[in-house]
Amino acid sequence: LKFVRHSENKKNYKNNDIYIVDSYGESKSFYKISNIVFLGGSLVSKGGQNPLEALKFGCNILHGNYTFNFKDVYKMLEKEKLSLKVLGSKDLEKKVFTLFKKRNDTNKIRKLNKIGNSILKKNLNELKKIVLWNFINQNFGIKKTLI
Repeated sequence: LKFVRHSENKKNYKNNDIYIVDSYGESKSFYKISNIVFLGGSLVSKGGQNPLEALKFGCNILHGNYTFNFKDVYKMLEKEKLSLKVLGSKDLEKKVFTLFKKRNDTNKIRKLNKIGNSILKKNLNELKKIVLWNFINQNFGIKKTLI
């Protein structure tokens, strides 16, 4: 597969299979036009990115094992079969190829979008608390047991 990184600022990327968004604050723009998303940081002990926005846009979510910073959110996604855990680069490649074969499955994309929005609406307050407490714990060391 041919790929290009967003940071390379190439003008022509039509002949590429994969577009890697390696910048902060721009993901939402790409979730709107993507149906397969690998959330970085999750194959190493850095921790994965927040999957909620990708889910809202109906993306198939792939992530590694290191999702401790959004543990409860990823647990819910795995329970609802809305994300796929990959064990390394070879497993990522295999699962991406499988999803590429199904990438024109508009029914599945609509289903992901509908389920994602439903889960977000149903659990929005709880998810906000989880994200807030993860942020507070990581940045200030304050544990959730204070509430």
